[in-house]
Amino acid sequence: MTLPLPVERTAEDAAAIRAGIAMERLLNTWLRERMTESVPVEGEACILNMGANRLRASCLRASPGGFHRWRLPVLVEQADGSATATNDPVLIASLMADTLAQENGSISPAIKERLIKALDGAEEHALVCAARPFDPSPMGLEQSLWHGHPFHPFAKSIDGFSADDIDCYAPERARGFQLRWIIAETEVGAALWRDGQAQERVNRILTDLSGLPEKAIGGRLLIPSHPWQAARLETDPSFADLVARGRAILTLPTGATMQPTSSVRTVFAPSANMFLKLPIAARITNFARTNPRDQIARSMAAEQALAAIAKQVAACGLDVLDEPGAVWIDRPDLEAITAVVLRDAPRREAFVLAGLLEPSPNDGRPMLEAMGCGFSGLAAAQAWLHAYVQTAILPPLRLFARTGVSLEAHSQNSLLELDRGTPTRLIVRDLEGVSIDRERFERIAPKLELDPSVFFLAEEARRRLVYYLISNQLNHVVAAVSRLADAPEGDLWRSIAEALSTAAEDSPTASLVAWLLEAETLPAKANFTSCFAGRGERPDYVEIPNPLRPALRDGYALQQSTVALS
Repeated sequence: MTLPLPVERTAEDAAAIRAGIAMERLLNTWLRERMTESVPVEGEACILNMGANRLRASCLRASPGGFHRWRLPVLVEQADGSATATNDPVLIASLMADTLAQENGSISPAIKERLIKALDGAEEHALVCAARPFDPSPMGLEQSLWHGHPFHPFAKSIDGFSADDIDCYAPERARGFQLRWIIAETEVGAALWRDGQAQERVNRILTDLSGLPEKAIGGRLLIPSHPWQAARLETDPSFADLVARGRAILTLPTGATMQPTSSVRTVFAPSANMFLKLPIAARITNFARTNPRDQIARSMAAEQALAAIAKQVAACGLDVLDEPGAVWIDRPDLEAITAVVLRDAPRREAFVLAGLLEPSPNDGRPMLEAMGCGFSGLAAAQAWLHAYVQTAILPPLRLFARTGVSLEAHSQNSLLELDRGTPTRLIVRDLEGVSIDRERFERIAPKLELDPSVFFLAEEARRRLVYYLISNQLNHVVAAVSRLADAPEGDLWRSIAEALSTAAEDSPTASLVAWLLEAETLPAKANFTSCFAGRGERPDYVEIPNPLRPALRDGYALQQSTVALS
């Protein structure tokens, strides 16, 4: 069941709502990364220091997870004593950028331009999304993200795409397009496959998708290429040399129509029910989205590991999308910009979590509401979150506790199956983000030889799991449900803490849950300041308060008080 999205009374109302959401992201990111000790108090003014300026903002609703809501306009107080009221996110972003530039000195003005361009681009995406009918399909949700990551001011930015490129290839534009295809001699190309059966199946699929006759392929390696990247390959000297010597051919756009997903460079082939993770050497948010060989090796090692423990994965109560193989041109300067990872799509309808949490460009309310996940009040919100914990939080915790496999289950990698709006199954995609605790994994798969890049120290693998699953995913879910139910986040976190603490789990999972509930802080990426410092691909982390710890203690105190009174 889906519900029609509410329509704002005027375009000006919707624009003001979107500006408010942009301001929330900026202020909350600054607090998370730059003022970790500052805790906003509901109904009171909060001071954000930005160089010689101070920003005074009144907190409408304080969020244990950092999703604070603010009253607009905010007040910018200058060093000379003057003050300016503003609700313009571009002005605030400029102040933040100038502050970081003053502190670091070496920051390029181009980064500030990227930040402003990201804000403008998000508004353009919003206008496009708002102008078309709401599409409740999985692909409709993939292509609904106009705002993106709530703690990443560069979200939705694509550095290297022209306005025409965005119109043709950005998922928010919801346009399909054909790929171009590299036909390479087998000695020039390379591939990694899970097994021989996967190789045969995927090669057959690629041939069908290309629309090319077998005679044209002639037993050579077929590699799909994004049209944007293919245009750059044509002018690449190394690739041009292969073409000149007859060792590779680059076709014109041909074959099946592909749909871009929320990650921009990963496209969906409906006729094959398969995703193609293509390389695009344009900076999307943090860095260029190419596929270096070490990342491919890590993805395939994760695929082999998960295939070896398939029964344990299923027993944990979740699904992980297979990545049966990868193909590329085997030249050091071409492998990252030609390598493609093939990924099976879900067999049943499943929705990208980031799309469910995305605010509507019309009224700012999370798209969960339009997908039938309505919340009539606190009790309904708590019941939904209890189902969510069982479906989406405990299964990845079980998997890590039992096998040592840590999934990068952030909201764009997590897909949810829904039954009349209630979560019933978690599906995780993108194996490049898998990290494995070697000692724990080798207890259950002692003879499996894997690429060493997939192994991490136990503490680091757990840290990555907690960031993606709790700091990124669960924090966002609670904030969205709180907004829809108009319920205090603290009450929702208490319900989650109770669901986790009372879950009947095996000893390893129970120990991990207990540690999670008692941890004072959680790791969170400092994407904003890391991008400014040129560390976008390997961002710094900050520690944020763990909302589960006080929630568990508050719940226990409430329970004890109730017992004493009875």
